[in-house]
Order: sequence, then C-alpha cells, then structure tokens
Amino acid sequence: MTFSWKKFYLILFFTIAINILVGCSSHQHVLSEYQNDEHLHWQECMECHEKVNYVYHTYGSWQVVKEPTETEEGRRKQVCSYCGFTREETISTVSHQHIFSDWEFLVQPTLTTAGKIKRVCTVDASHVEELDIPILNKTYYRYKVIKSSTCKEKGLEQYTLIKDNSKLEIEIEIPLGDHTYEAVWTFDSVGHWHKATCEHFINKDYQEHTFKNGYCTVCHYEEPKEEHVHVWDLWEVVKEPSLTENGLLRKVCKTNDSHVETYELPSLNEQDYLYEIIKESTCSSAGDALYRMEIDNQELKFEAKLPLGDHTFFKEWATDNQYHWHPASCMHQEERSEYAQHEMVNGRCSICNYISYSEGLIFDLNEDLSSYKIIGFDPLYYEAEIVIPSTYNNYPVTKIAASAFREVGCKSVTFLEGVIELEENCFKDCKNLETIILPSSLKIIGSYAFEGCSSLKTFESNMGLEVLKDGVFKGCRNLTSVSLPDSIQSVGRDVFENCGLLYNEFSHGNYLGNEENPFLILFGVDDPLITSCQIHNKTKIIVDSALNECRALVSITIPDGIIYIGNSFKSCINLKYIILGKNVEMIARSAFQDCKLLEQIFYFGTKESFAEIEKNNNTIFNKAKVYYYSSNPSSSDEWSFDDKNEPVPFI
Repeated sequence: MTFSWKKFYLILFFTIAINILVGCSSHQHVLSEYQNDEHLHWQECMECHEKVNYVYHTYGSWQVVKEPTETEEGRRKQVCSYCGFTREETISTVSHQHIFSDWEFLVQPTLTTAGKIKRVCTVDASHVEELDIPILNKTYYRYKVIKSSTCKEKGLEQYTLIKDNSKLEIEIEIPLGDHTYEAVWTFDSVGHWHKATCEHFINKDYQEHTFKNGYCTVCHYEEPKEEHVHVWDLWEVVKEPSLTENGLLRKVCKTNDSHVETYELPSLNEQDYLYEIIKESTCSSAGDALYRMEIDNQELKFEAKLPLGDHTFFKEWATDNQYHWHPASCMHQEERSEYAQHEMVNGRCSICNYISYSEGLIFDLNEDLSSYKIIGFDPLYYEAEIVIPSTYNNYPVTKIAASAFREVGCKSVTFLEGVIELEENCFKDCKNLETIILPSSLKIIGSYAFEGCSSLKTFESNMGLEVLKDGVFKGCRNLTSVSLPDSIQSVGRDVFENCGLLYNEFSHGNYLGNEENPFLILFGVDDPLITSCQIHNKTKIIVDSALNECRALVSITIPDGIIYIGNSFKSCINLKYIILGKNVEMIARSAFQDCKLLEQIFYFGTKESFAEIEKNNNTIFNKAKVYYYSSNPSSSDEWSFDDKNEPVPFI
C-alpha cells in the first residue's frame, strides 16, 4: 500500500485542533476585583480578559446617613452587596402641625401695667406663641365682685380672660370702704358731731358750738342760761363692752351731781382698742384677750374670752380609692378638710394626684401563685397614659411579661411601686411612647424591652435598678438624656445602639450615669486606634465590647471603683499588661480574648482577695502572671511603681 501525504496532513490537522480545544476547555479564569458603573458590575479574567458575573447591582436596605429636620433635607444610601457600589438620594424635610397647650401668664397684668401670655407647642417645645394683653379693665376682661368691701374688711374682685378655650383668672383686693354716719347732729354742752352708724365708734366733724342769739349756728343747740364749770369725776363703767355688744361709761360733775355725761363704748375690736392676746384659742379651748382704751387720760381695760379656734389640718392629702381629704392635725382626728371625690384624668386625680391603674390590663399568676404579672393589654380599653398597679386581687404585681405591650400606641407608662422585672420586648416598637415613670422596686429590665421606641427622649431610673440586659434601648433614635443609678450591677450588649449623641466623654471614653456621677458606666471609646485611655475613677462597670479591637492599646489601668468587667478588651492584640483595681468582683469569660501579648496583671489587692473574684473560667489568668501590690515588695509575687510611675515586679 502506498504512503498518502494527504491522509498524513489530515490526521495531523485533527490532532492539533483537538489539543487546542482541550486546552481552552481546561482554562481557569483568574478574576480581578469587581468593576462597576451606575447600573452593572463585573469581573474580568486577568489572562484572557473575558468579562464574567456581568449583572445588575444587588442592593441592601436603605441606610439613613443624615436625618431630615424641619429646615434641612436628609440623605440616605444603598450599597451593592457584591461590589460595594453606593448610591445616595435626598430625604425631604419633615414638618409638624402645632398643637398648643393652654395659655398661661408670662407677665400678669395689674390695674396699672399691661401683661403678657404665652402657650407652647406640645409637639415641639421650641415653638412658643406670645401675646400682649392690656391692663386690668372691665371691657377687655370679664369682671365680677366676689366680695364687697366694708369699713372693716377689704373686698375682692375678679378679672377673667377667656382666650382659645383657656381661662385665666386674676383676683384683686378692694380697699376698705368708708365709715357711715348719721345725718343729724349729736351734741353735748360743749360741742356737736355726726355719730357713726357702722360698728366703729368713730365720730365725724366734731367741733365746739358757735352760739348766736342763744343757739348754735350749726346744730341749733340751745346755749345754757347759766354758766357752770364742770369738775368731772373719773369715768365709771356702767356696762362693760363685749365682743358682740357695746358698753357704756358715765361721769358725774363733782360740783353738781345732776350733771351727768355718758359715753357709749364700741364692742371690743382690734381697730378701736389696743389689743393683746394673753392666751391663744385652740379648737378645744377658748383663749383670753385684753382690750385697752384711753379716754380723757384715763386708761380702761377689759378682758374677754376669745371664741374657739378652727381645727388644724395637714397639708398632705389622705386618700382612698374614691375620695381625698386633708386629715386633722389637732386632737379632733375625725375632722376632715376639703373632703371630695377624686377628679380623675387619664388615671390620675387632678386635685390630689391619686393614681388609679388603667382598665384593660390582662393579669396572670406567677409561678409562686402569690404574685401577678401583666401579660397583655385589651385594645378595646386603649389609653394614651397607662398606669401599672402595685397590687391585683390583693397580690403584688411584680412583672411585665415578654411582649405584653409590644406595638401599643400609648404615650406614657407609670409604674406604681411593686414591679420588679420588665421581661424582654415588653414595650418594643411602642413608637408613641414619650414618658416612662419607673418605681424604685424595679431591679431588672429585660432584653430589647424598649427597642424601637422612637419618641422616647429621656430615661431616668430610680435607685434600685440592677440589671440592663441586651439592646434595651436599641433604635431609640431620639433618646438624648439617660440617668442610670449607682445600684446598676450588670449591663448587656448594644443597650444604646443607634441612639444618637447620648454619651458623656472623658479621655476618649463614652460614659453614661446620672447627675451626681455621669461616668458610672463605660460604654465605648471614640476611636479604636487610641494608644491610651484613662478610665474615670468614678466608673463602676465596663460593658461588653467597650474597648474591643483597640489594637494600639499597650496598657490599661482599671481603677478601684470598677466592680464588673464585661467582654470588654477582646482582640487588643498589643495589650501587654493591665493594672487591676482591688474592688473588681466579676470578670467575663472572654474579657481579654485574643490579647496574645498580655502576660502581666498588676493587682492592687491581695492574693486572697484576687481568689474571690468571679472569673468565669477566663483563660487569660492561666497564661498571664499575676502580681500583688505592696508599697515595699519583698517577693517575686509582689509589685510596686518605679520612679517613672510604671508598674514593675520585684526581682
């Protein structure tokens, strides 16, 4: 058989083609980083330059970069979950409709000066409306006389301003009135006068007679025919005055006993007499008073029994479930002042502040069968202001169950004394909740109890609260003020996550506490790249994650005030030593996880007190050497400070 070059070349061609195809099918792309434009992303093979994974962006949820306000627009963004491409858009400004409170006086008007009133928007207290009002007059204001004045007692008049359903009242004293007198003259042999017709024995227009043709030209008193000079004896009391009746005096001429003068004394009062209390009256015994008057240089004295005094009452209210009153502070304890039924507004008496718990609460017995917990709220009994009672069916109410009020639209919650624990999610997503009034009995707030309560602006706890669990106020984005008591023992993770500008700052640290101690709890630091952080000496608790991944931190001093250290220093990879305060009671298991260079712990206390610390099987204490403080160290287990104030073990 002859050799065929044609068949040879044909076989060679197919062999080469098959090798090429096999080589291409086995090619593995070496992909670059993602590339993108505003619509798509892709990766390119760094060898064959083929584009792969060429698809539209896949975005996550919108994230708010800047919250809108009434005057400024906000911004939000989305990030592609594959290539990291980011797009942003504008959030429109927000506004609200004013809902004003009642008008109240800013400057109270008088009869001679104008005034001013104001009212405040209940949605935004920075919106205040003011209005000038004129001086008190009977045209602009409603006017009435409450009590007319006399010559003895001042009167009382009332001016009332009605504005936008608000009622503002002002009461003004009316001055004493004038005395009243008889129109006819009263006279004696010397002079004449107009006699008072009111209870005050004060004569008017007294003057001596002016005679003409035998008669006084004013009162027509007949001039005596014979002139006689009286020599008067002393005044004598014919009838003693009393508190209700007038008295009578008389005096006799020594030279002619037919000449007698009388003088009517007014009833005993504080205007006409000099008045002195000898013994005060009470509600059970009459007092004694002395009244003195001088007539013609002669002093007269009269004693009188004072009427019984009024009962005295305590200022504080006493209450039951229907009435309030002021109990007597005198011996007559059966007496009551201002006894009346409660005037309830949203579960609270507007007069005495008595609180009645809300209707619609759903109760269930606790496992101990001797106390209750609230497990829900019947929406048919919706109230904007919810009041939690201290007892139910004569048993204490000690708990709010998990999710009991979740997503309820209430604006305020008031807890009466007795509740000990709020379980997880109990008020979660109550977006209208603005006010929480907690009892001193409360000890535990469960995880995420107030998460998402976006209207909550302040939180203030009474002394007694011990535990805040995870995420209690997570997402309360309008929370701007928090006061935590010194009784706090434990704080969970992410308690104030996404709560905005909330913390007190000190040496790179972010703290929360109360008015007396704003540095009670250390929650975190302002920058994880810090090389040093001085913990405030009044701090009590370091929470989980507070200084996690502070990779440049070489050392840290835990002051004596610290009692609890959470999982607070994880992955501080350059942390070489710590100075540990002597009052630490508990250290979380992962407090120093991945602190690979941590080899020395300088403890301010003794070996015995160190052994009592609850360490939760923290492995760092198996690795690091612990030294115990001594001002004069003498063994290899002791340490002190050197000249540069650095801790060094004794060698």
